[in-house]
Amino acid sequence: MNIKQIFILSFLIAMNMQFAIGQNQSKAYDFPIKPGTKEWARLDTYEKRLDAYNVPEKLLQNMNTADLVQTCLNYPEFRLIMTRNSLQQGYDYLKSVFNGFSELEKRKDAGTELLKVYEKLNPAEITKYDTPVKRGGFAFEFTYIEIILAQKAVLINLSKKEKVGLIKKSVSDYEIKERMTDNYSPFGLTTPALILGRLLDIDKFQEFYTKKAKDSKMQSFVDYTHLGSRSTLSDIIKISKLYLKQIENE
Repeated sequence: MNIKQIFILSFLIAMNMQFAIGQNQSKAYDFPIKPGTKEWARLDTYEKRLDAYNVPEKLLQNMNTADLVQTCLNYPEFRLIMTRNSLQQGYDYLKSVFNGFSELEKRKDAGTELLKVYEKLNPAEITKYDTPVKRGGFAFEFTYIEIILAQKAVLINLSKKEKVGLIKKSVSDYEIKERMTDNYSPFGLTTPALILGRLLDIDKFQEFYTKKAKDSKMQSFVDYTHLGSRSTLSDIIKISKLYLKQIENE
């Protein structure tokens, strides 16, 4: 092999390595216009500022689902989910002002990628944070990802294996939060129970269907996320454990 051939081979190897490294790097959208920037200060209405968060359409369409998940979870105004009468209404509002959520719901692998992130979160780790503000921020990380996971457009595309994993994770997180009442308010139990209730609803699990038909509070919670009583949430957890046994034995 002569010097020219060695040079070309070395160049190709280097390019391939650079491409591989680039493939592993996060390409989540870095919101360029945000509080503190000159561009933000020039926007004279809140509506314009919200609109500035939208991802350019071409970039949005070409973004892989893993990066789109991270982009949505990083959305700077996710807190607005709390400004409506229910979490679902809050999420629907977010979806109306930020194009990332609508695009994510269209992706058939949205649940797959969300579950990968969700499984890395451990509610017990809230004790690592030394201030109420930091603990509150950590708690809301669960609310944000769980409300997206609870969307039926996301749940319907999960495989059986993924459903098993999601049920185990949601039940576990619910029970951990329930034991850590000093760090998680009853509100923190809402979203894991919502995931489970909607999954049971989609899969038409008989025990759940029977209970929901007789219990208007459960129906209101699962369909509209109107806050459910502790007994309603506990019933969903119990039924989810029955469903888990069934699908694991199928």
